[in-house]
Amino acid sequence: MTGWKVTMVTAFGRGETLARSLMESGFSVRVLDFTSAFNPHFSGCVGPYPIVKQSFLPAQQSLIDDLNTLPCGLTFWLSDGPIELAGAMAEFYSQAKPSVAALESGVPSEKFEIDWLRHWHHHWTSPFHYESWEAPVAKSYPKGVPVGFWPRSSESARFDFAQFKKEGGDWSDCKGLVDVQVVGPNIVEIEAESKRSMAEQSEQWIWQLSSFETSCLNKNVAGTLFGADVRLPEWHWMKFSAKLNSLRAPMGMPTFGVLIDDLYRPWTHENAMVWHWPNDQTLEFWLKVPASYFGDRRLRSKVMQSAQAVWAKKLEHMEFEFDLENWVVNSAACVYPKSSREWGLAYWRNWSWISPEFDGRCDYSARLEGEAKAYHKLIEWRNVRLQKQGENQSDSPLHPL
Repeated sequence: MTGWKVTMVTAFGRGETLARSLMESGFSVRVLDFTSAFNPHFSGCVGPYPIVKQSFLPAQQSLIDDLNTLPCGLTFWLSDGPIELAGAMAEFYSQAKPSVAALESGVPSEKFEIDWLRHWHHHWTSPFHYESWEAPVAKSYPKGVPVGFWPRSSESARFDFAQFKKEGGDWSDCKGLVDVQVVGPNIVEIEAESKRSMAEQSEQWIWQLSSFETSCLNKNVAGTLFGADVRLPEWHWMKFSAKLNSLRAPMGMPTFGVLIDDLYRPWTHENAMVWHWPNDQTLEFWLKVPASYFGDRRLRSKVMQSAQAVWAKKLEHMEFEFDLENWVVNSAACVYPKSSREWGLAYWRNWSWISPEFDGRCDYSARLEGEAKAYHKLIEWRNVRLQKQGENQSDSPLHPL
């Protein structure tokens, strides 16, 4: 064990490559994993966002190498036809569609019909809710880069700490968050319930939970860490599934895309659905719905019926069996009121907070980038400590007086 102790508070497999990178760099890493403490309808999957094929730490590269690239990139299915942002048809759409040309140029337009695609890239991954026609202020999802998904058969392995544990990492399955102790600007101790109650002390902390997720575990702890700035979701990205009764998915339909039924209506509910075919027999689709839908089966049933009607219109020759009970929300893709964007962000001198409300985007790729920043911050912290230790030793007398 080293003297450079870092404790990660996390869930849903977040931060495994960061934990491995720190351990490889000589840190003593402890992982407190609270996945089992959350409602089972919270999911750790990548959500409605493809993963950008870019790594920020060497340990992340294997994750990126295993992605299946989407050959057409982001695909949009509009009332007047499709738009593909990559692949063989990308140049055609760039020339034929002013919205694509505007996205590529990055130059804003006052005309929504030209600027809508740029709006989508900003609003889609934003942790704060904006109407489609509002001028973008959030960080943009990357444009013009390869994106992809993992094969479904191996996706679940990305959301646990199996490799970290295999390499000898110290990991605990935590059932509850009991208390936090702070002294001045530092977090000193976390008390958690695992197989037994534990009090964990650490020099540095990595917090991979949002203020909302923290409050789900313990409102008092969230109040201590975030004060009055605990953000509660206004919207959720909710995923439903449907089984295809036909032999296979429609020929020529991309594996992933965004279906916008009416470009000029709000991009919520069944009007804007992000679809994914994980296999030929299953259609998964994400909808942005009010947070109240999480606890209301009647509202979920209503929006699923509306979504079913849209899919029946778009894929009229396909027969689907929709499953109302098979739904999840991506807790990393909670969307907060835009007014809360101006609230404060929690600061503790000895923690690194990795969360969409801090990083500015909800997608998995933004989290990988945030983890790389945390890694370099901790390396710098250690270097400063080592430098100070060296200075103290050089100032010591050679012989005791």
